[in-house]
Amino acid sequence: MAGTSALVRRNVECASQDFWLGNFDAGPSGLRECEAACARRPACRYFVFGHGSEKAGHCYHEASANSTCPQGYEADEYDFYELLRWQPISAWGVESRLVAGDVECLSPDRELGYFPGRLDECAAACAREPACSFFIFGEGPKAGACYMEFTSQAACPDGFEVDSFDFYELVEPGRGAASHAGGLGGGTFALAALAALAAWAWLFRSGAGRRWQLSLRWQPVGPDDAQGGLQGRVQPAAPEVAML
Repeated sequence: MAGTSALVRRNVECASQDFWLGNFDAGPSGLRECEAACARRPACRYFVFGHGSEKAGHCYHEASANSTCPQGYEADEYDFYELLRWQPISAWGVESRLVAGDVECLSPDRELGYFPGRLDECAAACAREPACSFFIFGEGPKAGACYMEFTSQAACPDGFEVDSFDFYELVEPGRGAASHAGGLGGGTFALAALAALAAWAWLFRSGAGRRWQLSLRWQPVGPDDAQGGLQGRVQPAAPEVAML
């Protein structure tokens, strides 16, 4: 990770919204870990790394629009850095539809990042998560905040509450029902596909006359068993024993 960030300004922090990334060793090794923690977040381009007696090793993602920090700098025991190899999330091919405005779903959620004014990047961050079908995008005082919602239905069985978010459903043409963790919505298609696969696996014989067996297992993803994906394996079936 050496050389993947550039020091922008010393002894300051940006007054933008920030997110805790961790507490690391003070010094070069800790700075590299802070860089790596920032690089793992899709929206993280700028970060601060602490020094001094109280804040040494403290690492925060700074959600600033650019390296000049339009929100203004504050004198503090931090140094402000920019990732050199940062690339915005590609939102190509990802679509979403608004389900409900000014609400959030009361299902469990997980932060995906901070994308001021970029709904498409929030949708792309959701698309990168195998279990993400629904997400919320902040507005007003929470503008740019992006969270994955662990709900299986657009109706949000856990209920809605009024908040500064809009609730979206991911619509991604490239995802198939058998591999996408979409809960119960794609069940009919998945069952049909599985029936076809099972029929093929049992009827197909190789040139050596071997029979093949398909094994399937549901792998939960998320806080409950309603979301997940199917894992399968095709292997030679055990030889048949003739009954005398």
